[in-house]
Amino acid sequence: MIYIKAILSSVLFLLICSCNDIAKNGDTNERLISVNLEKISNPDFKEIFSSIEICPLETNSSSLIGNFFNTKKALYIPNKYYVVIDGNYVIHIFNMKGEFISNSSKCIGQGPQEYSILQDVVYNYHNNTLDILDPFGNISIYDINFNFISKDKIKAQTKDRFRKLFALNKSQYILFDNAEKGVFTIYDLNNNKTIKKISYAGLIAESTAITSPFNFSKDISYFTPPEVSNYLFIYKEKEMELIPSYYIEGGNKSIDKIDLNTFNSVEEKSEFILRDSPKYSPIDRLYNEKYIISTYIKQQELFINIYNLETNNNKTFKKDKNVSPNLPSFFSIEGKTVYAIIYPTDIGQFIDNDLITNKNILQTIKEDDNPCIIKYKLKL
Repeated sequence: MIYIKAILSSVLFLLICSCNDIAKNGDTNERLISVNLEKISNPDFKEIFSSIEICPLETNSSSLIGNFFNTKKALYIPNKYYVVIDGNYVIHIFNMKGEFISNSSKCIGQGPQEYSILQDVVYNYHNNTLDILDPFGNISIYDINFNFISKDKIKAQTKDRFRKLFALNKSQYILFDNAEKGVFTIYDLNNNKTIKKISYAGLIAESTAITSPFNFSKDISYFTPPEVSNYLFIYKEKEMELIPSYYIEGGNKSIDKIDLNTFNSVEEKSEFILRDSPKYSPIDRLYNEKYIISTYIKQQELFINIYNLETNNNKTFKKDKNVSPNLPSFFSIEGKTVYAIIYPTDIGQFIDNDLITNKNILQTIKEDDNPCIIKYKLKL
């Protein structure tokens, strides 16, 4: 129970949406795929992965990482950096060898070049910067060594506050309002104006997903709604529009809006999804050209479905601390490789020694060291 509560602390259900839904057989171009929720398996790592690589993150007095930030543990910047966010809002940057580069500890405060609370953080590929969103509608921008560049107040109208952002280019961002569901805002920071609002349909309920809504791979932006939804999209930057790409069908095992019709309040609906629903609710997803990895919750238990888009093979596995090895919570995907960040004391639960390509590294890791990045190459 403690294990489940720790995971669920990263998944916050705030309210249930009544947004417009897309009919499953509507006039859209998405491909229907069916996930297997009928048979739940214990993870067999040799069936799921072809190899595992461990990258310890350097531990010293400057790089010491505390508990993870509750909604975004880490970022993987391909061929450049690992970025880790801790519960004290400190952002830590490491290179691909796990060597410490810098952190934002000197940037936390009330000054004009500082931030006090972190709402979200993204790496801006176009500027090679870390762009930080705070709950007060400010975007603070720092270089990789956390030298201050700028702080700007977002002037776009919002019903509550912006909770997530994604950097489109040098000055334009996608922003998600905390209270406006099924829509995001394209905002130009240089001109201080909203370019466009884009709606996306198909929502069932709101949740705060752990991973980023966007994954950029092979010049394509893959979008997974940060709410409970069965739809996945491709974002066309030039056209500034979303194209439905997949509808994920879970059959009568998967929750739908009709399952919530008998409840009168937001609290009742949320508690039903989190605690009592006999159906699977998708609360987080990773998506690229090769795989869709979905995390589901059912009656306080967590499950992971891995779907191979090239073969259409997929399986659903239960996350269970009593099962070894156990699937971790992945935070990023690139090609066939998925990434997790795990503390040394927990590594044994999430590896198969036969698959590790650098076994000798295990002898160098101490229990009180920083967490490790674990790279799993998928073969399912």
